[in-house]
Amino acid sequence: MKKIAIISNNCWGTELYNYLNMPYFSPLIGLYIHAPCFLEFISNLKENLQKDITFSSTSKYSTTLKAYPIGLLGGNIEIHFVHYSTHKEILEKWETRKNRMLNEVDDDRYFFKFCDRDHASPRLFDKFHSLDYKNKISFSVRHHGHNENIEIKNANERMVIDGKNLFYQSIHHFDLNDWLNGNGVNKKQISKV
Repeated sequence: MKKIAIISNNCWGTELYNYLNMPYFSPLIGLYIHAPCFLEFISNLKENLQKDITFSSTSKYSTTLKAYPIGLLGGNIEIHFVHYSTHKEILEKWETRKNRMLNEVDDDRYFFKFCDRDHASPRLFDKFHSLDYKNKISFSVRHHGHNENIEIKNANERMVIDGKNLFYQSIHHFDLNDWLNGNGVNKKQISKV
C-alpha cells in the first residue's frame, strides 16, 4: 500500500496504522485534540505543522490537572499527549513523524478523521466537511447530514466511544480499503440483531 498520512483527532489514527502494520506517517499518534483545536489545526495544516510546541500544565478545556503532558502548538492549539511521559520524547517523535509526513507522503494521500468527542458540535462537523480535503470521514452517534459522516450507535448517546475502540467498531460500517484508495466513503449495511 502507498504511504498515507492519517490526520485524526484521537487514537483512531494510531489504530489504523497498527491495523495496516504501517509506520506512522503522521505526528498525530498517541494523543487527542479537542474538536475546536483540531479544526483550527487542520484548517491551516501545513502552516500549523511549522509552529513550535510549548507545554502547559493546565488545559483550557478542564480545571482538572492531567497526568500527561499538554502541548500548545503555536501557543493556542492544545494537544493532549496521553501516551507520552516526557517533553523530549514528544518533541523527538513529533518532528520525526511530521517530517516523514511532509517529505514522504503526497498531499492526495492525506486522510482526515473527525468524531463527536471532546467538545464537537454540529457547527464543527459542518466546518470539517466544508474543508477542501479529498479524503475525509467522520463518526458520530447522530448523523450530521454529510455523505462522509457515519452514524454509530452505542450505549453512550452523547458521543462515540474512545478512538482505539471506535476504530475497530467503525471498520464494520464502511469500506476501509475503498476509502484508503481514494474512492470516498462507501457505507456498509449493518444488520440489526
